[in-house]
Amino acid sequence: MSGGAATAAAACQVLVDFGTPLPPAGREYLSAALDRSYHLVDLQWEGPAVRLSLAEPADPDQVRQQANRLAQLARTLTPDVRHCQLGSGTFRDDPTPTLTSRGDVTMIAPGMAALAGSFLDLTNMVDRYWRRAAEALDAREEEYPALWPVDLYHRIDYFKEFPQQVLMTAPVHENFHQREAFADQYGKHQEYDTVDSSRHLAPSRAGLQSAVCDCCYFMRRDTENQADRWFTTAGRVFRNEVSPTGNLDRLLSFRVRDIMAVGSESFVRGAQRQMLELAGEFLQRLDLTCRIETAGDPFFANDSVLKNLFQTASGLKYELKVRLPHSDQDLAIGSVNLHQDFFGRSLDIRLPDGSPAWSACVGVGFERAAYAICCQHGPNPAHWPSLNQEVFAS
Repeated sequence: MSGGAATAAAACQVLVDFGTPLPPAGREYLSAALDRSYHLVDLQWEGPAVRLSLAEPADPDQVRQQANRLAQLARTLTPDVRHCQLGSGTFRDDPTPTLTSRGDVTMIAPGMAALAGSFLDLTNMVDRYWRRAAEALDAREEEYPALWPVDLYHRIDYFKEFPQQVLMTAPVHENFHQREAFADQYGKHQEYDTVDSSRHLAPSRAGLQSAVCDCCYFMRRDTENQADRWFTTAGRVFRNEVSPTGNLDRLLSFRVRDIMAVGSESFVRGAQRQMLELAGEFLQRLDLTCRIETAGDPFFANDSVLKNLFQTASGLKYELKVRLPHSDQDLAIGSVNLHQDFFGRSLDIRLPDGSPAWSACVGVGFERAAYAICCQHGPNPAHWPSLNQEVFAS
C-alpha cells in the first residue's frame, strides 16, 4: 500500500468484479497501479474480483471504471523474460529483525532507514560493482543535485504521469512576519507532527528527485551535436512510498547508481543490449532466484495507462525481479529502460544531423539489492556472495 496507508482508516469500500480471473502478471500490475492512484488501506483479491479499502472519499462507480480500464490493459501483459535463474540460497525468514537487532538497520521514521555495519558495507559493495561496470564502458562520472527544478518536471510532463511519486520542497515565506509566525508556531515547546505548508511555505521551485538519471538529460537540454556517450551517476532518490511491512522494500529515500547512454538510435539500442547483459551477470554473481522481464510502469490511472501497453510490447522497460521467500513476493531491485527519443524530443537534445537524441539507462537500488541478498542468503555476512572481484574487461 502507499505511504501511510497501513494506519489510515478506511473511508470507502469498493468491490470490483472482472468476470474472469486476471493472469498473475496482470494482478501484479493492477494492484500496483491502483496503489499509485488511490490512498489504499487494503487490497484483497477474491477470485476474479478485487476488494479495495480506500482512505479517501471516492465515487465507487468511478473507481470501478478506472479498475476495469486498467484490467483491460493488465490482461494484455505477457512478459518477455530475458534472464531467469534459481539461486542456491536457503534462507526463508524475514532478515529485518536480525539486521535491526545488531544495529545495521534503524528505521528512524516510516520509510526512512539509517544504515550501518555490514549491511551498509553490502550496499556500498553493490555501488562499487556498478561503478566498475561504468568505468569499463568509459562512462563519464557526473554528480547532480538531489533536487529537480520545476522546469524539469514540466518539460518531461512528470506531474501528469507520476503524481503519486512527487515530493516537493519549499521555503518559508520570505518576509519577517511569516518567518516570525512560523518560528512561533513550530517552536520546541509547541505540539505538532506536521507542518501547515499552505499557510507558511512559499510556492515550490524544486522537488526531490525521483530518479538519478533525469538530470543527465536535463543538463543537455537545448543542445546540438550530441555525440554517442556513456554517463554514470550515483545519488539518493525520493519517492512518496512506504513499505506496508516497515521493511526495506519501499523507502521514501534510497540510493541508486545509474549508467546512461545518450546518442544515436543504433548506439543506444546496442547500449540497451549491453545493459541487459550486465544486469544478468550481476544477478548471477549474487546467486539469487530471480528473473529479468519486461514490465510496465504503474502509471497514475489517467490517460497515461495506455503507454504501458506500448512500453511492455516494445520492450522499453525490463525489471530485475528477485524473489523474497518470506513474503512469497517479487521485489524489483533495478531496471533497464529504453527511452527512445523521449528525452531528446522533450528537452531538445539534438544529434549532429538535427534529429532528437535517444537514451537508455540501467539502475540498481543499493538498499533493495542488499535486502534481497539478505532475504535469500540470510543476514549473516559470511553467507553473502562477493562482488569485490574485478570482472569487467577494459
